[in-house]
Amino acid sequence: MQIQTIGLIFFISMLIIAILFLLRATLFIVTRETVAIIERSGDFSRTALPGLNAKIPFLEQVAGLVSLRVRQWDVELDTQTEEGAMVRIAVFIHYHALPEKAFEAFYKSDGANLKITDCVSSAIDAMISKMNLNAVSAGERDIANILQKKLSRIMNGSGYRFFRPIITSREAGVPIVMSAENNSNAKR
Repeated sequence: MQIQTIGLIFFISMLIIAILFLLRATLFIVTRETVAIIERSGDFSRTALPGLNAKIPFLEQVAGLVSLRVRQWDVELDTQTEEGAMVRIAVFIHYHALPEKAFEAFYKSDGANLKITDCVSSAIDAMISKMNLNAVSAGERDIANILQKKLSRIMNGSGYRFFRPIITSREAGVPIVMSAENNSNAKR
């Protein structure tokens, strides 16, 4: 009788462990402001919204998470105006992933920050090279609006929404070139 009781207790404990393991493999939690990408057998299956979710154990897995929070990417560059003055412009780009476009944001936006930097650099260079220094100062809002349109067009289909960029600083000046004589005086 004792051996049967010990065997029954062992069987029940193994069954409980198996059920807990199966629940752990089935249920998962997606945190707030996040969308989970679920893949079945290596292919995209669906997205899971924040909260308690279930997946088919051993067949589906969470491939990754897409943050829905607003992100900021800073781009700083030096460019030349129409009259040849050097201008340093720092731009803050604010964007976030759209929940309904989580697939695109996860799979199609490789190198998004590099694309943003390239787009901003080429757009700023093209605009500033046709403006004089006073027009650059006065046209900050226009530059930001044009940048937003270009970013939205170029990044269309990436799963992100772009807000109007903020141009945070401008410095005008001529690069300082130190001669060898000035350089030796600086060492003393």
